[in-house]
Amino acid sequence: MTMAADRASSDIDVPIDPALQDLRKAYESGQLVVFAGAGVSAAAGLPGWQKLTEQMVARLRVSGARAVPACLHAIAKGEIARSTGA
Repeated sequence: MTMAADRASSDIDVPIDPALQDLRKAYESGQLVVFAGAGVSAAAGLPGWQKLTEQMVARLRVSGARAVPACLHAIAKGEIARSTGA
């Protein structure tokens, strides 16, 4: 924010939502954590859940892992999503 913007905002007596004040305090103290949905990462070009697990399985195989956790196989095949109704 510029000094001119600081002056302009201080000239106006607008009540600030306490939730916004709490967010600002959390940000300034390094305590703010943002949780964003899958749409944010997908829009950034990152893989979806299924593609990510497929990549994890492939990397485990390339690394010489003797066993790939069954849960990763199930997720990569879409079995977890189907069984949970997702």
